[in-house]
Amino acid sequence: MGSLGHAVLALSVLAAAEAGFEHELAPPWSLVLLVPLAHALARLAEHAYVRGRFRAGDWLHRSLVVSPVALHAVAVLGCGWRTSVSRWTGADVSLLAWPDLGVLLLLAPWLLFELAALHARSRTFVARPQRDAWLGFQVRMLVAGLVPIVLYVLAAAIVGTSEDARVAVEEIGVFHAIFAGGLVLALALGLPYLLEHVWETAPMPDGSQRAAVMALARESGFGAPRLRVWRTGNQVANAAIVGLTKNSRTVLFSDQLLAQLPPRELAAVFAHEMGHAVRSHVPLFIAWVLAAFLLGDLAARTLFEDDPVLAGLVLLAFLGAWFAGFSWLSRRCELQADLHALDLLGETHTLIGALERVGGRLRDVAGWRHFSVSDRVRFLEHAQADPEVARRLHRTIRGASLLGSLLLLAALGLHAARLARDLPTDRVRADLRLGDYQSAALRAERIDGLDPELAAAVRLAGTLGSDGVEKERVEREARAARARGDDAAAEVWEALAGLRR
Repeated sequence: MGSLGHAVLALSVLAAAEAGFEHELAPPWSLVLLVPLAHALARLAEHAYVRGRFRAGDWLHRSLVVSPVALHAVAVLGCGWRTSVSRWTGADVSLLAWPDLGVLLLLAPWLLFELAALHARSRTFVARPQRDAWLGFQVRMLVAGLVPIVLYVLAAAIVGTSEDARVAVEEIGVFHAIFAGGLVLALALGLPYLLEHVWETAPMPDGSQRAAVMALARESGFGAPRLRVWRTGNQVANAAIVGLTKNSRTVLFSDQLLAQLPPRELAAVFAHEMGHAVRSHVPLFIAWVLAAFLLGDLAARTLFEDDPVLAGLVLLAFLGAWFAGFSWLSRRCELQADLHALDLLGETHTLIGALERVGGRLRDVAGWRHFSVSDRVRFLEHAQADPEVARRLHRTIRGASLLGSLLLLAALGLHAARLARDLPTDRVRADLRLGDYQSAALRAERIDGLDPELAAAVRLAGTLGSDGVEKERVEREARAARARGDDAAAEVWEALAGLRR
């Protein structure tokens, strides 16, 4: 699943805690006692392998890999970690509230357990000369998974320095969409430069391999992409192309891949990576994930607007369906990229040679995103013998692209209609949050069918006669209403005070 998948699961554990599943069964410092469990699992797995109990060893090793999320769940749900962080910082640190740097503290147990598990694996399952290189590579991959979360929290913290901006993003759907969309766009555009610095990369040196790659790029009219060596300590044989624009395109070749492939076979791998860019696979993937998220959000809001737990489950169901569908789509996009290499090179021998060399003894093992090497080789041979094989695949992916685009357009249209409909009411709520009660009253007058509870809050707030009303004054009005026995008015005043958090 990778570090990013573990990070998502760790955030899901925090969401479960906020949904009421946390209990302080043990003090928060007791999580330190859980750290040695990673090394204990590693030793048990090693002992099982040595004794020939390979199935037990595999099970223990898999348990070690997923243990950071499981132990994080124990710390959060059983040791009251979230409550403790709020107590230590003096603020209600919450995923549902406006993010600040305190949110990163909520992930500290998971990060601690993740580092412990990586260290245990390096000391037990990696040969001594490669231990430090393996651990360094895995830590960099962990950091890469954390970077999007950290950037989001930092951006939110910067916006949060202005109360007006924070409230606008929190309460006004249009501004929230602009904020979220801007973050996604910035991350997508900055991904090549981010990976350059988070992963250990260097410019690809001059030589026969670089010359072969650049020659193919020129012959195909692909331009001059930035070529980087991805230093993995010779642990990974892979290549990747990142960058949404022609000027930002960066092709990463791992050190092990460069060590394995002669120039012409490396050029064939580059032709495959070009296929991803030429066939717009990344925009296709983005369209599908955005469609799944936006449609899931709409379904959650429509079905369970007042139940955040069920709404979250609906959204997770949509994302789960995307997760399963992405595997199907990604595998076929890989085949289409192979076809692009076939078209450029005019033969399959070179690319097949590269695939066989990299696949090695794992040639029959498929991945989540890739068919096995043996399946890809058979497909290339069939496609070269029968052009209809390639045409069928192209039609399939064109259909998936069209469907994804239509679903995304529908989701964007429905969200735009909802945002436009809710904008006047959202602005009223934002005014109430800021204490701009006269402004809220003026806006409310222009809205037909305003929610009765919100209308009552606006009427009472308007009696204070000015904007920028302090929270203490609202609280005095609430106490006065309680004192005279007007409980209905007191509840409205208390709700207004609660908005001024």
